[in-house]
Amino acid sequence: MSKASSYEFTAEENTVFRNLAQYMRNVGIFFSLLGIATAAGAVYLLYEGNKILGKLPGEIDTSLLQKASGTVLLFGALCLALGLFTRHAASSFRLVADTEGSDIEHLMSALGALKKLYFILFIIAAIGLAAIVIQIWIPLLLATLA
Repeated sequence: MSKASSYEFTAEENTVFRNLAQYMRNVGIFFSLLGIATAAGAVYLLYEGNKILGKLPGEIDTSLLQKASGTVLLFGALCLALGLFTRHAASSFRLVADTEGSDIEHLMSALGALKKLYFILFIIAAIGLAAIVIQIWIPLLLATLA
């Protein structure tokens, strides 16, 4: 076994990993619950929204409700994914603190999970930027050119 792979973090360093893991676990649970609640709300809105809209005065475009439900459902799924990947990374950071003899392997696993988490965040940001450009900036540009 190489010297790098048998490195053991000190008690103080393990405390840092343990605290980080706890905060990440809490954030992961929060995002998972947010994702589940949001997705459930979107499904409810999709199936019961027309009944609710039917009680309101005037004509309301129900296709807008379907689009909104789809967007909210996607947001819920993304929150759930963020929560799950955050909790996975937290578990790996916790293993760095709680085990002996494989700190580097657990640290590399945690960093791999963080890489996946940030990839998801990048995708969310790219989709959000694309949506803003498509829904706001392109119509504004076309309106000023007309």
